[in-house]
Parts: sequence; structure tokens; C-alpha cells
Amino acid sequence: VDDEGYERAAFGGKVAKSQGDMDDLYEAVRERFEREIAGGVVRLHRMTSAEASANFPDDYFDWVYIDANHSYEFVKQDLLTYHPKVKQGGFFAGDDYRTKGWWGYGVTQAVDEFVASGKAKWALRDGSQFVLQSVRR
Repeated sequence: VDDEGYERAAFGGKVAKSQGDMDDLYEAVRERFEREIAGGVVRLHRMTSAEASANFPDDYFDWVYIDANHSYEFVKQDLLTYHPKVKQGGFFAGDDYRTKGWWGYGVTQAVDEFVASGKAKWALRDGSQFVLQSVRR
């Protein structure tokens, strides 16, 4: 990723510095949920959030938690990409709202713009956590 400052991010920077590190993290998650995966309760999608969205029909999710790349463009893309996938009255949640990190205030800017667009309304702001309720398109 070419985002300036991304080297300070938890993934792609401080925690996982190589593909091998990312593979190890994936395996740890897969092992942690092994029983649920075998039972069909959990499915892992190892791809970008935009790529994964194609696996789900519109109006599929009751809620989506946004917590990937915190840069403005990526948060905005996740909100817009998953808006059709979240049922009317469903929820978007995430963290680092009003938190400045290596991403600046990208989360805050994208969330505020999404609400201002009329696609969602505030349900909860608690510290850095946010919950938005989806409004019909």
C-alpha cells in the first residue's frame, strides 16, 4: 500500500511485516475458529473487503463492522460498498472515530460524510466506537 504512514499500521507495518506474517495471522484465526468453520457457522474470506462484497447479495447483513485500512478513501469505499449489502435499518459499526492516528482523521471524515449523504443516521457514538443505522437508498 502506498499510503504515507502505512508503515506505522498494525498490519503491513508494526505487527505483520511480510506475507509470512500475514499467513501466520490467518492461520491463527483459522485455528481459533476451526470448530465453527467445520460446523458452517463461520466462513473466512481472505480478500479485500471490496472483493468479498461480491460474495453477498444486497440486503444480506443485519450489521457490518468496519475496521480495515483507516485511510479516508478506504473507509469511504467500505461504507459505500457495503451500504447495499446491509438491510434497511441494519447497522454499520466501527472504531477509531474521532481518533487521530497514522491515517489522520480518515475514519471520522468518511463516517461524517456518509451520514451527511443521508445513507445512514447516528445510532451511537461511544468514545471511539460508532454505530450507524442504514437508511434506504
